[in-house]
Amino acid sequence: MEQRGIEPLYERLGYTFRDPELALLALTHTSYSNENPRQGPQHNERLECLGDAGLDFVISDLLMRRYPALPEGDLSKMRASLVSESALASIARELELGGHLRMGRGEEQSGGRDKDSILSDTLEALLAAVYLDSAPEHGIAAIQRVVHGLFAHRLAHGVRPPRLEDFKTELQELVQSRYKDTVRYEITAEVGPDHDKHFEAAVFFRDRELGRGSGRSKKQAEQSAARLALQSMKPAPPATATARSTSFSPVGRWSVGASRSRVIARARMTRLCRFNSGVSPSAAPSANPAATCPGVPSEFNVLTSCCSSLISTSMRRK
Repeated sequence: MEQRGIEPLYERLGYTFRDPELALLALTHTSYSNENPRQGPQHNERLECLGDAGLDFVISDLLMRRYPALPEGDLSKMRASLVSESALASIARELELGGHLRMGRGEEQSGGRDKDSILSDTLEALLAAVYLDSAPEHGIAAIQRVVHGLFAHRLAHGVRPPRLEDFKTELQELVQSRYKDTVRYEITAEVGPDHDKHFEAAVFFRDRELGRGSGRSKKQAEQSAARLALQSMKPAPPATATARSTSFSPVGRWSVGASRSRVIARARMTRLCRFNSGVSPSAAPSANPAATCPGVPSEFNVLTSCCSSLISTSMRRK
Protein backbone atom coordinates (compact mmCIF):
# COMPACT_ATOMS: atom_id res chain seq x y z
CA MET A 1 0.00 0.00 0.00
CA GLU A 2 1.44 3.36 -0.98
CA GLN A 3 1.68 6.19 1.49
CA ARG A 4 -0.73 8.44 -0.44
CA GLY A 5 -3.32 5.65 -0.44
CA ILE A 6 -3.53 5.67 3.33
CA GLU A 7 -3.59 9.43 3.87
CA PRO A 8 -7.42 9.63 3.79
CA LEU A 9 -7.45 7.13 6.65
CA TYR A 10 -5.06 9.35 8.61
CA GLU A 11 -7.47 12.25 8.18
CA ARG A 12 -10.50 10.28 9.34
CA LEU A 13 -8.53 8.85 12.27
CA GLY A 14 -7.15 12.22 13.29
CA TYR A 15 -3.55 11.01 13.47
CA THR A 16 -0.63 10.92 11.00
CA PHE A 17 1.89 8.13 11.53
CA ARG A 18 5.56 8.97 11.65
CA ASP A 19 6.27 5.30 10.94
CA PRO A 20 3.90 4.17 8.14
CA GLU A 21 5.06 0.57 8.61
CA LEU A 22 3.26 0.44 11.95
CA ALA A 23 0.01 1.46 10.28
CA LEU A 24 0.59 -1.10 7.53
CA LEU A 25 1.17 -3.83 10.10
CA ALA A 26 -2.03 -2.90 11.94
CA LEU A 27 -3.96 -3.29 8.68
CA THR A 28 -2.50 -6.73 7.84
CA HIS A 29 -4.76 -9.69 8.56
CA THR A 30 -3.30 -13.13 9.34
CA SER A 31 -4.73 -14.53 6.10
CA TYR A 32 -2.49 -12.19 4.11
CA SER A 33 0.71 -13.27 5.87
CA ASN A 34 -0.29 -16.92 5.46
CA GLU A 35 -0.69 -16.50 1.70
CA ASN A 36 2.47 -14.42 1.38
CA PRO A 37 5.06 -16.28 3.50
CA ARG A 38 8.01 -14.63 1.72
CA GLN A 39 7.08 -11.32 3.33
CA GLY A 40 7.44 -12.87 6.77
CA PRO A 41 4.87 -13.88 9.40
CA GLN A 42 3.90 -10.28 10.12
CA HIS A 43 0.25 -9.58 10.95
CA ASN A 44 -1.76 -7.49 13.40
CA GLU A 45 -2.65 -9.99 16.15
CA ARG A 46 0.02 -8.81 18.60
CA LEU A 47 -1.05 -5.21 18.05
CA GLU A 48 -4.67 -6.28 18.56
CA CYS A 49 -3.77 -7.65 22.00
CA LEU A 50 -2.13 -4.38 23.03
CA GLY A 51 -4.92 -2.29 21.54
CA ASP A 52 -7.60 -4.22 23.40
CA ALA A 53 -5.96 -3.47 26.74
CA GLY A 54 -5.14 0.13 25.83
CA LEU A 55 -8.68 0.86 24.68
CA ASP A 56 -10.14 -0.55 27.91
CA PHE A 57 -7.85 1.71 29.93
CA VAL A 58 -8.56 4.88 27.96
CA ILE A 59 -12.34 4.30 27.90
CA SER A 60 -12.37 3.53 31.64
CA ASP A 61 -10.46 6.74 32.36
CA LEU A 62 -12.83 8.71 30.13
CA LEU A 63 -15.94 7.31 31.82
CA MET A 64 -14.63 7.87 35.35
CA ARG A 65 -13.95 11.52 34.56
CA ARG A 66 -17.28 12.03 32.83
CA TYR A 67 -19.37 10.20 35.44
CA PRO A 68 -17.63 10.73 38.83
CA ALA A 69 -20.61 9.50 40.88
CA LEU A 70 -21.35 6.35 38.87
CA PRO A 71 -20.67 3.04 40.73
CA GLU A 72 -18.23 0.43 39.46
CA GLY A 73 -20.87 -1.94 38.11
CA ASP A 74 -22.49 0.73 35.93
CA LEU A 75 -19.10 1.92 34.67
CA SER A 76 -18.20 -1.64 33.68
CA LYS A 77 -21.44 -2.06 31.74
CA MET A 78 -20.99 1.25 29.94
CA ARG A 79 -17.43 0.36 28.99
CA ALA A 80 -18.51 -3.07 27.78
CA SER A 81 -21.14 -1.41 25.58
CA LEU A 82 -18.65 1.05 24.08
CA VAL A 83 -15.95 -1.54 23.29
CA SER A 84 -18.23 -4.40 22.23
CA GLU A 85 -17.44 -6.09 18.93
CA SER A 86 -20.42 -4.55 17.16
CA ALA A 87 -19.67 -1.04 18.47
CA LEU A 88 -16.02 -1.18 17.37
CA ALA A 89 -17.00 -2.61 13.98
CA SER A 90 -19.36 0.33 13.50
CA ILE A 91 -16.53 2.81 14.16
CA ALA A 92 -14.26 0.85 11.83
CA ARG A 93 -16.84 1.19 9.04
CA GLU A 94 -16.99 4.94 9.64
CA LEU A 95 -13.20 5.00 9.18
CA GLU A 96 -13.58 2.78 6.08
CA LEU A 97 -10.98 0.38 7.45
CA GLY A 98 -12.23 -2.47 5.29
CA GLY A 99 -10.95 -0.79 2.16
CA HIS A 100 -7.44 -0.48 3.60
CA LEU A 101 -7.09 -4.05 4.89
CA ARG A 102 -4.52 -6.45 3.52
CA MET A 103 -6.00 -9.95 3.60
CA GLY A 104 -5.85 -13.27 1.79
CA ARG A 105 -8.03 -14.12 -1.19
CA GLY A 106 -10.08 -16.71 0.64
CA GLU A 107 -10.88 -14.32 3.48
CA GLU A 108 -11.75 -11.53 1.05
CA GLN A 109 -14.02 -13.79 -1.01
CA SER A 110 -15.92 -14.76 2.13
CA GLY A 111 -16.71 -11.10 2.89
CA GLY A 112 -13.88 -10.56 5.36
CA ARG A 113 -13.65 -6.83 4.70
CA ASP A 114 -17.03 -6.32 6.34
CA LYS A 115 -16.95 -8.90 9.15
CA ASP A 116 -17.53 -7.44 12.60
CA SER A 117 -14.80 -9.58 14.15
CA ILE A 118 -12.11 -8.53 11.65
CA LEU A 119 -13.07 -4.86 11.65
CA SER A 120 -13.15 -4.60 15.46
CA ASP A 121 -9.81 -6.41 15.79
CA THR A 122 -8.25 -4.16 13.15
CA LEU A 123 -9.44 -1.03 14.94
CA GLU A 124 -7.83 -2.25 18.17
CA ALA A 125 -4.60 -3.00 16.29
CA LEU A 126 -4.65 0.46 14.72
CA LEU A 127 -5.06 2.14 18.11
CA ALA A 128 -2.11 0.12 19.43
CA ALA A 129 -0.08 1.32 16.44
CA VAL A 130 -1.01 4.92 17.31
CA TYR A 131 0.25 4.37 20.84
CA LEU A 132 3.54 2.77 19.78
CA ASP A 133 4.14 5.45 17.16
CA SER A 134 3.55 8.34 19.57
CA ALA A 135 4.50 6.96 23.00
CA PRO A 136 8.25 7.85 22.94
CA GLU A 137 7.37 11.52 22.66
CA HIS A 138 3.79 11.89 23.90
CA GLY A 139 3.10 8.88 26.12
CA ILE A 140 -0.60 8.04 26.10
CA ALA A 141 -1.74 11.55 25.07
CA ALA A 142 -2.09 10.74 21.36
CA ILE A 143 -4.13 7.57 21.81
CA GLN A 144 -6.33 9.35 24.35
CA ARG A 145 -7.01 12.13 21.87
CA VAL A 146 -7.79 9.67 19.06
CA VAL A 147 -10.10 7.56 21.23
CA HIS A 148 -11.90 10.61 22.57
CA GLY A 149 -12.48 11.77 19.00
CA LEU A 150 -13.82 8.40 17.86
CA PHE A 151 -16.18 7.95 20.81
CA ALA A 152 -17.25 11.56 21.46
CA HIS A 153 -20.44 11.29 19.40
CA ARG A 154 -21.54 8.11 21.20
CA LEU A 155 -20.89 9.56 24.62
CA ALA A 156 -22.71 12.79 23.75
CA HIS A 157 -25.84 10.85 22.78
CA GLY A 158 -25.67 8.44 25.69
CA VAL A 159 -24.27 4.94 25.91
CA ARG A 160 -26.67 2.35 24.61
CA PRO A 161 -26.69 -1.19 26.03
CA PRO A 162 -24.85 -3.78 23.94
CA ARG A 163 -26.82 -5.55 21.23
CA LEU A 164 -26.20 -8.88 22.91
CA GLU A 165 -26.08 -9.72 26.59
CA ASP A 166 -22.67 -9.09 28.11
CA PHE A 167 -22.03 -12.34 29.95
CA LYS A 168 -18.39 -11.46 30.64
CA THR A 169 -19.34 -8.39 32.66
CA GLU A 170 -22.10 -10.26 34.47
CA LEU A 171 -19.71 -13.07 35.39
CA GLN A 172 -17.04 -10.66 36.61
CA GLU A 173 -19.56 -8.81 38.77
CA LEU A 174 -20.74 -12.10 40.30
CA VAL A 175 -17.21 -13.31 41.08
CA GLN A 176 -16.22 -9.90 42.42
CA SER A 177 -19.21 -9.75 44.75
CA ARG A 178 -18.71 -13.30 46.09
CA TYR A 179 -14.95 -13.71 46.19
CA LYS A 180 -13.43 -10.23 45.69
CA ASP A 181 -11.39 -11.58 42.79
CA THR A 182 -11.28 -11.67 38.99
CA VAL A 183 -11.54 -14.28 36.25
CA ARG A 184 -9.27 -14.76 33.25
CA TYR A 185 -9.82 -16.07 29.73
CA GLU A 186 -7.67 -18.23 27.49
CA ILE A 187 -8.07 -19.03 23.79
CA THR A 188 -7.62 -22.80 23.85
CA ALA A 189 -8.11 -23.68 20.17
CA GLU A 190 -8.37 -22.19 16.68
CA VAL A 191 -9.97 -24.41 14.04
CA GLY A 192 -10.51 -23.90 10.30
CA PRO A 193 -9.03 -21.78 7.52
CA ASP A 194 -8.53 -18.06 7.98
CA HIS A 195 -11.73 -17.17 6.14
CA ASP A 196 -13.85 -19.56 8.24
CA LYS A 197 -12.06 -19.83 11.56
CA HIS A 198 -13.70 -20.86 14.84
CA PHE A 199 -12.25 -20.23 18.26
CA GLU A 200 -12.59 -22.02 21.59
CA ALA A 201 -12.13 -20.13 24.84
CA ALA A 202 -12.09 -21.13 28.50
CA VAL A 203 -12.69 -18.97 31.56
CA PHE A 204 -10.78 -19.65 34.78
CA PHE A 205 -11.14 -18.62 38.38
CA ARG A 206 -8.08 -19.23 40.55
CA ASP A 207 -6.78 -21.80 38.03
CA ARG A 208 -10.10 -23.69 38.03
CA GLU A 209 -12.03 -23.83 34.76
CA LEU A 210 -15.54 -22.40 35.05
CA GLY A 211 -16.72 -22.80 31.47
CA ARG A 212 -15.66 -23.38 27.87
CA GLY A 213 -17.32 -21.97 24.76
CA SER A 214 -16.78 -21.39 21.05
CA GLY A 215 -17.52 -18.75 18.43
CA ARG A 216 -16.48 -17.25 15.12
CA SER A 217 -14.34 -14.69 16.91
CA LYS A 218 -12.29 -14.66 20.09
CA LYS A 219 -14.74 -12.31 21.77
CA GLN A 220 -17.73 -14.47 20.86
CA ALA A 221 -15.95 -17.53 22.24
CA GLU A 222 -15.19 -15.72 25.50
CA GLN A 223 -18.81 -14.57 25.81
CA SER A 224 -19.96 -18.15 25.25
CA ALA A 225 -17.58 -19.43 27.95
CA ALA A 226 -18.82 -16.77 30.38
CA ARG A 227 -22.46 -17.70 29.65
CA LEU A 228 -21.80 -21.37 30.47
CA ALA A 229 -19.92 -20.40 33.62
CA LEU A 230 -22.89 -18.32 34.79
CA GLN A 231 -25.23 -21.24 34.18
CA SER A 232 -23.13 -23.49 36.40
CA MET A 233 -22.77 -20.94 39.21
CA LYS A 234 -26.19 -21.40 40.74
CA PRO A 235 -26.93 -19.48 43.94
CA ALA A 236 -26.48 -21.41 47.17
CA PRO A 237 -29.72 -22.37 48.99
CA PRO A 238 -30.31 -21.09 52.54
CA ALA A 239 -28.55 -23.05 55.31
CA THR A 240 -30.90 -25.68 56.79
CA ALA A 241 -30.54 -28.79 58.92
CA THR A 242 -30.22 -30.93 55.78
CA ALA A 243 -28.08 -28.55 53.70
CA ARG A 244 -25.84 -26.97 56.34
CA SER A 245 -22.93 -29.27 55.52
CA THR A 246 -22.91 -28.41 51.81
CA SER A 247 -20.56 -25.81 50.40
CA PHE A 248 -20.56 -23.80 47.14
CA SER A 249 -17.54 -23.98 44.90
CA PRO A 250 -16.63 -21.48 42.14
CA VAL A 251 -17.64 -23.99 39.46
CA GLY A 252 -21.16 -24.21 40.85
CA ARG A 253 -21.12 -27.84 41.96
CA TRP A 254 -22.37 -28.98 45.35
CA SER A 255 -20.05 -30.93 47.61
CA VAL A 256 -21.99 -33.83 49.12
CA GLY A 257 -19.16 -36.18 50.08
CA ALA A 258 -19.27 -35.24 53.75
CA SER A 259 -23.02 -35.77 53.97
CA ARG A 260 -22.78 -39.21 52.35
CA SER A 261 -20.01 -40.22 54.76
CA ARG A 262 -22.14 -39.26 57.76
CA VAL A 263 -25.14 -41.19 56.43
CA ILE A 264 -23.00 -44.31 55.94
CA ALA A 265 -21.48 -43.96 59.43
CA ARG A 266 -24.91 -43.60 61.03
CA ALA A 267 -26.19 -46.67 59.17
CA ARG A 268 -23.24 -48.75 60.38
CA MET A 269 -23.70 -47.53 63.97
CA THR A 270 -27.38 -48.42 63.81
CA ARG A 271 -26.61 -51.94 62.58
CA LEU A 272 -23.99 -52.38 65.34
CA CYS A 273 -26.39 -51.24 68.06
CA ARG A 274 -29.15 -53.50 66.79
CA PHE A 275 -26.78 -56.49 66.65
CA ASN A 276 -25.46 -56.00 70.20
CA SER A 277 -28.95 -55.52 71.55
CA GLY A 278 -30.02 -58.87 70.17
CA VAL A 279 -31.99 -57.48 67.25
CA SER A 280 -31.29 -58.91 63.81
CA PRO A 281 -29.29 -56.41 61.75
CA SER A 282 -31.57 -57.12 58.80
CA ALA A 283 -34.75 -56.54 60.76
CA ALA A 284 -36.84 -53.62 59.63
CA PRO A 285 -36.80 -50.57 61.91
CA SER A 286 -39.88 -49.29 63.63
CA ALA A 287 -42.49 -47.94 61.29
CA ASN A 288 -42.33 -44.63 63.09
CA PRO A 289 -38.97 -44.24 64.85
CA ALA A 290 -39.50 -40.52 65.20
CA ALA A 291 -42.31 -41.21 67.67
CA THR A 292 -39.67 -42.04 70.29
CA CYS A 293 -38.79 -38.40 70.54
CA PRO A 294 -40.93 -36.05 68.46
CA GLY A 295 -39.09 -33.18 66.86
CA VAL A 296 -35.78 -35.06 66.68
CA PRO A 297 -34.45 -36.43 63.35
CA SER A 298 -35.39 -40.09 62.86
CA GLU A 299 -31.83 -41.45 62.72
CA PHE A 300 -31.11 -40.12 66.22
CA ASN A 301 -34.24 -41.79 67.56
CA VAL A 302 -33.15 -45.09 66.01
CA LEU A 303 -29.73 -44.78 67.64
CA THR A 304 -31.29 -43.85 70.98
CA SER A 305 -33.63 -46.82 70.85
CA CYS A 306 -30.85 -49.25 69.92
CA CYS A 307 -28.48 -47.98 72.59
CA SER A 308 -31.22 -48.17 75.22
CA SER A 309 -31.84 -51.79 74.25
CA LEU A 310 -28.10 -52.48 74.53
CA ILE A 311 -27.98 -51.01 78.06
CA SER A 312 -31.04 -52.99 79.16
CA THR A 313 -29.54 -56.23 77.84
CA SER A 314 -26.27 -55.59 79.68
CA MET A 315 -28.09 -54.96 82.97
CA ARG A 316 -30.13 -58.17 82.70
CA ARG A 317 -26.91 -60.16 82.12
CA LYS A 318 -25.49 -58.75 85.33
